[in-house]
Amino acid sequence: MSLRAFTDILRGLRPITVSRRTSDGVTHVVTGRLLREEPGRLVVVDASETVHHVHTHSDLIVGRA
Repeated sequence: MSLRAFTDILRGLRPITVSRRTSDGVTHVVTGRLLREEPGRLVVVDASETVHHVHTHSDLIVGRA
């Protein structure tokens, strides 16, 4: 990932996909823009402007949408 793409993600200009590893594989959680990072969680806004608070842990996968 380029530095520009990374900074655009951090500024909420590019969408991200948040998924979670489970015993059955990978489960999609949310796709949207990163609104902010708080201690222990990510705040993501999806296409319908719904705010999602995703708690961070070792099974969380965050990538470009």
